[in-house]
Amino acid sequence: MSGPASTLTVPRRFRGPATSGNGGWTSGALAAALLDLDDRRAVRVRLSAPPPLETAMALERRDDSVTASAQGRLVATATLLGNVPGGLAPVPPVSVEAADRASERYPGLTGHPFPECFVCG
Repeated sequence: MSGPASTLTVPRRFRGPATSGNGGWTSGALAAALLDLDDRRAVRVRLSAPPPLETAMALERRDDSVTASAQGRLVATATLLGNVPGGLAPVPPVSVEAADRASERYPGLTGHPFPECFVCG
C-alpha cells in the first residue's frame, strides 16, 4: 500500500470460508498498512472477527498499532513488536517433485470443507 490508507477491503478472491476473508491475507494487508516496505519490525495481528469480503473496513492508526473495523465492530488489530535482527530469513522453496508428492497425501485435494479458500482450497 502506498501512503497511509484509511480503509482496507478484502477482495472476494482472497476469501477463506465462503463469507470471510482469508486470515493470512488479511493479516498481511493490515501489517502492510502499518509498515513501510523497507521496515524490518515484526508485527503481531489479532483477528477479533471474521474479516468481511468486499466491505471497506475503517483503519484507525494509534501510535504503534492499527485497527480495522466494519460496521462498528472490531475485526483486527496489528501491533508493532520491534526490530527483527537481520530481518526475516525467507523460507527455502520446496522442489516441484516434493510438492507433487505432498499433494498426493493431501486429503483436501478430493474433499475439502473450504474448497474456494484462497490458501487451502
